[in-house]
Amino acid sequence: QSFMLFQVGITYAFLRLRHASWGRRRRRRPGEEEEETGGGGEIAMMSVVIPAYKEVGTIGRTLRRLDEAACEALEVVVVDAGGRDGTIEAAKAALSDLKKVRVTFAASTGGRGPAVAAGATVARGEVLLFVHADTRLPFHFDRKVLRVLFPQKNGGKKDATTVGFRL
Repeated sequence: QSFMLFQVGITYAFLRLRHASWGRRRRRRPGEEEEETGGGGEIAMMSVVIPAYKEVGTIGRTLRRLDEAACEALEVVVVDAGGRDGTIEAAKAALSDLKKVRVTFAASTGGRGPAVAAGATVARGEVLLFVHADTRLPFHFDRKVLRVLFPQKNGGKKDATTVGFRL
């Protein structure tokens, strides 16, 4: 539980650095129209980043669990950290089972740090959640995390005790 809260805290710190103009304009990708984010009552988009090293046996199950546990549509970035064991192929095989999750793939070498960085670069969400490839998140995890990070937008309270779940 404390490791998960640590990851959420790191994600929050990363987001504050990534979005220095929080609530104004989202960074545009090449070829995108400019759009406003952070205002009004809309729910922030979440990207789940999974750095995967030799996870051929678990990645499909993890993607299916994310799909059934999420409340809203979300992006999942699967980063192959150089395992060369067929992890990406196993993730692609699970795509037909997914309804709410849109999966993007990336590759990196050099371990977990570069894989996390590669996933963060590819991710398009306002909120980035980094998880291990064998993590089983609880139902409605996306709504719980967003309620803590954006209490006024997502119907949460101001204190960080709004969310708490065990893994």
